[in-house]
Amino acid sequence: MVKDSVNPERKFTGFQVVASGPAQVTVGAGRLYDDGGVYFRDDDGGVVVDLLSLLPVSVEKIVSIVTWAQTIETALEPRTFIVDVDTEETEARTVATESRRYANINTVSGVEAADPTPPAVNANVLVIANVRLSPAGIVSIKDVTENRLQSVRDVGLGVKALEVWRERSGSRLDVLDTAVAGLQASIVNVPSSEFTRELARDVSRLKELSELPDTYTYYSADRYLTTEESDTANVNFLARVEEGIHFADAAKQVAQLALLNSLDASVKVQNNFMLPAYTEVMRDKIVGNDGEVSLAQYQYQTISTKLKSFSRTRIRYGVTKTVCTNGAWWRSGNYDPVTNIFRRNGETWSVAIADVPNTTINHKWIRVTQFFTDTYKENYWEATTTQQNISGSFVAETFLNSEPGYVTAIGLYFTRKALTGDVVVMITETENGAPVYDKAIARVTLPAADLKVYPTVTKVPLPPTYLEKGKRYAIAIATAGNHFLATVNGNKNTQGTLFYSVDGAWSQGDLTKDIAYSLYYAAFKAPRAEVQLQPLQLAGGIADIDFNFDSCQPEGTEIAFEVQISGVWKAIKAYDTNLLVGLPPMLPLRAVLLGTTDVMPGMGLGVNSQAVTTRPRADYKHISTERELPAPCDTIEVNARLEYWDAAHHTCTIKILTGATFSTVETADAVVDVATPDPTAIIRRATFNIAVPVSDYKIQIEGTTDNVLVTYHVAERYDLAFS
Repeated sequence: MVKDSVNPERKFTGFQVVASGPAQVTVGAGRLYDDGGVYFRDDDGGVVVDLLSLLPVSVEKIVSIVTWAQTIETALEPRTFIVDVDTEETEARTVATESRRYANINTVSGVEAADPTPPAVNANVLVIANVRLSPAGIVSIKDVTENRLQSVRDVGLGVKALEVWRERSGSRLDVLDTAVAGLQASIVNVPSSEFTRELARDVSRLKELSELPDTYTYYSADRYLTTEESDTANVNFLARVEEGIHFADAAKQVAQLALLNSLDASVKVQNNFMLPAYTEVMRDKIVGNDGEVSLAQYQYQTISTKLKSFSRTRIRYGVTKTVCTNGAWWRSGNYDPVTNIFRRNGETWSVAIADVPNTTINHKWIRVTQFFTDTYKENYWEATTTQQNISGSFVAETFLNSEPGYVTAIGLYFTRKALTGDVVVMITETENGAPVYDKAIARVTLPAADLKVYPTVTKVPLPPTYLEKGKRYAIAIATAGNHFLATVNGNKNTQGTLFYSVDGAWSQGDLTKDIAYSLYYAAFKAPRAEVQLQPLQLAGGIADIDFNFDSCQPEGTEIAFEVQISGVWKAIKAYDTNLLVGLPPMLPLRAVLLGTTDVMPGMGLGVNSQAVTTRPRADYKHISTERELPAPCDTIEVNARLEYWDAAHHTCTIKILTGATFSTVETADAVVDVATPDPTAIIRRATFNIAVPVSDYKIQIEGTTDNVLVTYHVAERYDLAFS
């Protein structure tokens, strides 16, 4: 039974070895377990082992205290045995009436050395302890714990400790695949050392600036990233300014992304935001009822809160998506990429000038022929926010989010509730560990009637709210009602703090207690979801597609689109440039969401999205805003960089508009095409000699193509005025 249920190996319990003299140890009572047998030794006062004869001569040695099993027959007594059953003859014998399992104690001496090692022992011997000796006596005694038999109680305590660890850390391990995928995605974007060295060499070659003539009076340039220097109100203006001057649209249709089947069970849509189907699991909790806190005891105040929104993704595909070299100027910090790239049709918001450097840093973009992508590094931004003034008492509990995921609900524990007083619950970002109420990423209002009393949890449903790994957030609670929340003591929330708002701008921490809470996260059913959307359409045929939608794309996840051509789904990607050949008037569309069962991407639908289909004209006309000169000039030079230029199919004419109403058209006196290192690009230089010096003018650039599927763009224009 011992062999089957305890341990079949050779182990011991007890046998505590202590020094009882300079060169003497005493071994306490103990048991030896050997192949199911239990052997004991319980001498009064323990077994005294004299090590004097084993002391080393000059340096040190290790002596092992060992035990081995022995069965001893003892308690001899006379007994009568029948030796002949027929005659019943008997004889007397002395026999052992007791069989004792005995644990022997002895020593095995090692080799004397400057750095001694334990001696080798026979296979049937078990080492209890190693005693290190010097010529003067005992140096140290070290138990061999790996040979000691663990008790059922010790094993139970170990299992309990593992269960506690599993509860605290298991959720982090459950989403390890997501963390690894995010790490892999980050590594892909790290430039190679050779790229860095080449970049350094290129920088070292920049020895001189572009030279300008000594006689120039005025200089200006437009890289056509914005329409600030384009006279879009001019009735003759006919162009699209978008990283260059492009051919205007001949046809255009703006639609919202929507599910083909509004009852599609493979996704969940809340607040016009779509996620793959998921179940809800509790992943973090600080539960208990060590005390309570009255929310009404804190100062009543009105705080202006701001709810941040999901950032956006823009994907563009089509024949007019020709890569413009001026796109590099998005990185200069002089242009606002968020406003000029992510703003959708009809919107009027813009980023504050002071925030432009931050938007530039977070803007990620890819430009290849016929395929543009723009994403924003942070999942929530402040470009579009919803402001709300909230009155009441404010408390918050901060926490460290150990693994990424979407929070779908917060569990709160009210010990007492008032009849009135709705409760506003928010998840906010933090600064210096304290909640920031104007950086909320989730905000809901719970009626007082829906509050539950402890031990029943009050589950506050949230729109799926993505929390980043390793980032600190706050659960903020505001109410005008006299409600009480359960608290826990003993710093059970080791990574958080209870805060209460003092003056609307500053929060005071309370280190004596924490609010009890639980967090529920989305557990996705599959790492891939294919969702069919309403088809793309454009009468006369589609040449370009432009998706602009709210998105949340954590590291390691991806949102892609596919269109169906001849019954086959094909991805809208850079490697396939023939999807729109033949100008299809309608294309079945689906979104593909890739991630893990812990973290998936999400995207906006309805008002949180936009899908634009267009087809270009065969001509364009761009008119600049007025150029005002510091002094009248009679010579003007205009240089335009034309990219994807093909003289066999394209034309481009540069003109100057002068006069009080800019109705006088000046044609160039000389036109020169300057070759560039790019064989598909030229710089067209037009020089104008004006009879009467002018103090202001406009520049008109116009062009044509003989095939709307073969276009070019004007990447940059700079002009010089000479006196």
